[in-house]
Amino acid sequence: MASFARRQSFRREHKFHGKHGQLVKISDNGKNAERLDCRQEFNNGLLFSKKTLRDGECFEVVFEGKVGSWSGSIEIGVTTLEPGSLDIPASATALCEGSWILSGSIVLENGLAETFQTVNVSDDLSDASDSSDSMSDSDDSGIPENKSQPDAIHPFVESLKFHPRHGTAIELSEDAKTAMRRNALSEFDNGVVLTDRPLQVDELFEVKIEKLCHKWSGSLEIGVTSHPPEDIKFPSTMTNMQTGTVLMSGSGILTNGKGTVREYGELSLFELRVNDRIGLTRRSNGDLHFFINGRDQGIAAPNTEETLYGVVDLYGMAEKVSIVESRASILKSLDRRLMHLNYLSSLAGEELPQLFGEDGLFEEPLVFHPICGTNAEVTQNCLLAKMISDTESSDSSIVLSNRHLKTEEVFEFSVESVTNSRPNSFKFGVTTKTPAEIDDLTSTARLGPEVWYIKGASVFHHDRVSSQDYAPVLSNVKKGDRLGLIKKANGELYFFHNGKSLGLAAKSVATHIHAFVQFDSIITGVLALKPDEKSAISLPEEVEPEVPNSEDRHQFHLCHGKNVTLVNNGKTAFRPNYSEEFNFAIVLSSKPLKNGELFEVQLEDMIYRWSGSLVIGVTSQKPEDVDLPSTLTDLSTQTWILSGTSIIHDGLVFNSTFPIDLDQLQVGTRIGLVRHEDGTVDIVLDGEEKYQAFTDVPEEVYGIFDLYGQCCQLTVTQMRATFHLTLPSLEASDSNVSNSSPAVPKLNITAVPGIPHKFHHSCGTNISLSDDCTIASRTEGYDNAVIFSSKPLRPGELFQVKVNKVAKIWSGSLSIGFTKYHPGGVSPRHLSGQFPFQPNKLEDLIGEGLWIMQGSDIKKNGRVVKSNYAPTLERLSIGFTVGVMLTTECTMHIFLNGHDMGLAVADLPKSVYGVLDLYGQVESITVTSSAVNLPEEPLRAPSISSSSSSSGSEEADKETGAELRHKQSLFRFHGIHGQNIALSNENLTAKRTTSFNHGVIFSHKPLRQNQLFEVRIDVLNCHWTSSVKIGVVGLAPEKITLPANVSTMRRSTWVLQEDLVFHNAKKV
Repeated sequence: MASFARRQSFRREHKFHGKHGQLVKISDNGKNAERLDCRQEFNNGLLFSKKTLRDGECFEVVFEGKVGSWSGSIEIGVTTLEPGSLDIPASATALCEGSWILSGSIVLENGLAETFQTVNVSDDLSDASDSSDSMSDSDDSGIPENKSQPDAIHPFVESLKFHPRHGTAIELSEDAKTAMRRNALSEFDNGVVLTDRPLQVDELFEVKIEKLCHKWSGSLEIGVTSHPPEDIKFPSTMTNMQTGTVLMSGSGILTNGKGTVREYGELSLFELRVNDRIGLTRRSNGDLHFFINGRDQGIAAPNTEETLYGVVDLYGMAEKVSIVESRASILKSLDRRLMHLNYLSSLAGEELPQLFGEDGLFEEPLVFHPICGTNAEVTQNCLLAKMISDTESSDSSIVLSNRHLKTEEVFEFSVESVTNSRPNSFKFGVTTKTPAEIDDLTSTARLGPEVWYIKGASVFHHDRVSSQDYAPVLSNVKKGDRLGLIKKANGELYFFHNGKSLGLAAKSVATHIHAFVQFDSIITGVLALKPDEKSAISLPEEVEPEVPNSEDRHQFHLCHGKNVTLVNNGKTAFRPNYSEEFNFAIVLSSKPLKNGELFEVQLEDMIYRWSGSLVIGVTSQKPEDVDLPSTLTDLSTQTWILSGTSIIHDGLVFNSTFPIDLDQLQVGTRIGLVRHEDGTVDIVLDGEEKYQAFTDVPEEVYGIFDLYGQCCQLTVTQMRATFHLTLPSLEASDSNVSNSSPAVPKLNITAVPGIPHKFHHSCGTNISLSDDCTIASRTEGYDNAVIFSSKPLRPGELFQVKVNKVAKIWSGSLSIGFTKYHPGGVSPRHLSGQFPFQPNKLEDLIGEGLWIMQGSDIKKNGRVVKSNYAPTLERLSIGFTVGVMLTTECTMHIFLNGHDMGLAVADLPKSVYGVLDLYGQVESITVTSSAVNLPEEPLRAPSISSSSSSSGSEEADKETGAELRHKQSLFRFHGIHGQNIALSNENLTAKRTTSFNHGVIFSHKPLRQNQLFEVRIDVLNCHWTSSVKIGVVGLAPEKITLPANVSTMRRSTWVLQEDLVFHNAKKV
């Protein structure tokens, strides 16, 4: 309801026009208006003034009533149309031909959005009865007093596009928002494009790099020019433009073709990669600024001209760019009629109440989303999801739920079909990504870092095991079984099977999550269950969260680096985004260290794609007062730290030969700090080796740790009283510490004896094979040099090569990966061509199944699936090694100089060939790896005996018996062991007390590189057959469910049994 406000200072009285919307009722002699059936109808309430408005005259109404059933509110404006001859529309926004309407925060001219205002002046109006000052007197002009100026209204402009006139090599697409240089492999210039209109003040012109061609040097150039696109004579490169132009080229600024700023910004444009963004804007004072990935690089040129066009030169490596839409253009592109969707939702709620929840909001049924992987389809009103082809060679496919899961909402499905032709690697779980955000629905690696799922019996978080043997029952899923999940309000995630909870799977799960199912196993079809069909789930009752004991000193402080997450009641710290971030991960002890007390942490996880590792020390600053830097070595106040082998105090290095090298620590290592009453601080390694590190340290210091580089997870162990160990002499150890580090990191992969790998005789036309197909060399040019492994690689097999020769005259470098293509075979995609099909370039294998590392990126069938994965291959030198491994989980890992760079891509086929492209700089390589499968006559390693010592080093011969006994005593048996084992003699002796099995024992700490672990057999029982089995395992004993015998362990184990070697319970 609305009525006119009377103003004492303005004598003219307004009334409503007699012609109005069909639901309007006029009363009080034309002064009041009301919309009938307001709770059932939201429109047809249009009103006009009875008289036309005079200049300076105020037309004002009082808002007297509103109904909460609808969104939107009053619309007000002016029109030149005569109401008496007008066909009244349903709403004011439908008026055109001389109408200006304020609707919400949008001003519509003739029905079209013309301006945007940040202050909403209509949708948030309240009833006049709700406010004591709803009306106020005004001056004689009739305009109400306004003490504050309204926000400026900014006119909309058309979004930027590239002009149709451009360089001769340019091709435009995507509605002129994308520009590509044709024939990029043969032409490097003539790629100039301009914007289709001048840039406005403070308007951001930004482009994203879509594709690079590494054949050329030089790259993208961007800037502004005063020359209109219609008049300009396009040069081959914009650096030749001598007037009216400012460019950023490389790391400098060119004005009219001449260098004006030599070193500008944080990065050179030559260093940018695919998906990087470069932009610019001209400020109101004429200053020109450039932006790289959203970061302002500062003033590039002052006092630029007012009329400037954006210009991009796709030069050299730059092959394709796209304009990034600005926020203003996105707002303009929104259809104003979207605001009525809430109206329709309200109507639907009354017509179909069964589809709406208690809050009145639409409850879309929880089913599958129609967007799914290429080998899956969703049918039966999105209830049924199934594989299209379920053969062993078929691609895997992911299907997601159609919407986010609500808190405490159950997502459950039944298994409708199974097959025996595929392995049991079924995955289902949750992810924060929506189906529209995922460009490749074939692998969980594409679901982003925030993904939790079950595979087999284990729970994974971002492709890493977070809970082993969580649900063994899922190893035998059959048709008719029901599987589901639920996320509670406290962020806990539970999975269940046939209505029975499998227990807590994960904590701190994100709020907005989609459920997903991946078809890559015996399960080929699932049916989403309706609410009335779902199981009654019984979960643990909600308990009050445990409040940490203020006296508990066994935890990290809540103040920590931004890239750190604390779990396990503050005892465990880890970097969640370990593959993308390597710093900003400092943590401190929650309490100061007591004298004589050991604060110890255990290194639980590492990633070898980074250099550097854990940094430890103490600080007298309180955690809440520390301004935490990106790395601990940058903390230069009241801090004593050990980094690598260097002792640093307040940012200054005092000793670089400390006996412990933190960069060489391995998973499972324990390291701690002890402060003594004399102000010294010792560093204790594995509870045994103790070294004095710092002196003159004050009381009340906190332990401080940096989960830097390779170190990505630490857990606080139980604190203990000080150890009374003999302090090793630092003088004796100094002579054994080398200050230099090798240029190439040592190989940390133990070679398995077997048949040496070879290259396949089918290779590129420029490849020459020699030395029994173990050496490949490029004979001429820089390309046509694709080579393959001679046989498919088995899971767990590393295919590795060493660089023999490089030629710096070329750009680009070696590429390595896997392919499904069978070298020398006939390709179904090339049946009309030569027999057999012979690929010369990696591009020839796209579509055959190709996963490679090129530069620093991982590509699948030519598309980048992971950027900046590892150090670039373009920096390989002679002697460097590069390898690729197909793991037992069918994932690809790249190895550089023996170091695992981590997961590259997941869900590969089980039978793939290694593939390399001897492109650009790398001209010759040699195979250095061996196949896992052994020949019929096993190759035996020489046994360790006393006779072998004669050919060893002289230093080994000089060792005394006491020294040898000391080395042997460094190992003990672990407290975790099989149920039939009894330990004695300070855990140096293990005895099986009964039966023939359950006798598994471990060393109490991990083995270091080249360290011997040796046992002596004291007693034999001839009543039983078989004998001792010995080997290594890559998991900590605390994380292993002990089997009856070690040969059945299926994860990260290598075991010698008699004259056979077993890897993950399989004979190799």
